[in-house]
Amino acid sequence: IEFPFRPTDQIDQEIGRRIADFVEDGSVLQFGIGGIPGAAVEAMVERGCRDLAFISMATDSARLLIEAGCCREAN
Repeated sequence: IEFPFRPTDQIDQEIGRRIADFVEDGSVLQFGIGGIPGAAVEAMVERGCRDLAFISMATDSARLLIEAGCCREAN
């Protein structure tokens, strides 16, 4: 199922940065679709978060984390 893409705005980006501030390396994440989860993931990538795992659907945000090298390999 394709979900319509909406670029993040300044509010999404600020909320995303604040969320990312709580994420420590090695965290396990669950996130959905939309501007705020996408902005949070972008902020995590910018911060260089490492060794993350996620337990959610494979969204574009999840793909971004994987491609940026932020996620650990599944066991």
